[in-house]
Amino acid sequence: MSSPKNHEYHQQSSLANRNQNLAPRPERPLNKTTQASTTSTCSPIESPTFASTLSTLTFTPIEPLTFASNKPQNIAATSFALGCLAMSLFGQFLRSCAMVTAKTSFNHIIVSHKDPSHTLITHGIYNYERHPSYVGFFFWATGLQIMIHNPISFIVYALVLGKFFIDRVCYEEHTLIRLFGSDYIMYKKNVPTLIPSLNSI
Repeated sequence: MSSPKNHEYHQQSSLANRNQNLAPRPERPLNKTTQASTTSTCSPIESPTFASTLSTLTFTPIEPLTFASNKPQNIAATSFALGCLAMSLFGQFLRSCAMVTAKTSFNHIIVSHKDPSHTLITHGIYNYERHPSYVGFFFWATGLQIMIHNPISFIVYALVLGKFFIDRVCYEEHTLIRLFGSDYIMYKKNVPTLIPSLNSI
């Protein structure tokens, strides 16, 4: 038979054990594996890396246009593109003026014989440029290749078109001299062309 002191001691011991079980336990520090698994459960959209990448993709394409005044290189690139566009538009202007001025005399085929209706066109745009249609097409085609930053196409266009127009003009001018004689020789002497290599033909 237990004594009252022993009974009281057992009650106090049981109460102490119960309080110890109810007390909050300190959290153990997470090891690397646990931290990695916790991080991997983060949604991809909530990830800081994803947010940074999204911000870059969203604002980078429009940044040169929005803040161009703060970046001299963007101003230079824009000016270069506008210059190439102006070159192409100038070429189209020359070719269109040639068509409007020559009217029915404008032909893609070089005529080898002279009809009574044929006249030598020396007014309008032909008063300033001997071959406005050819020069206009050359400027239009090569200017577009520079504007879209395609150096390979620019070189190919310049070489192929240059060779084509030089050969064509050489044949055409000999034909015009045969058809119009001294009138075309005088016209050729007084009116140059914007392509330097054609001036020597």
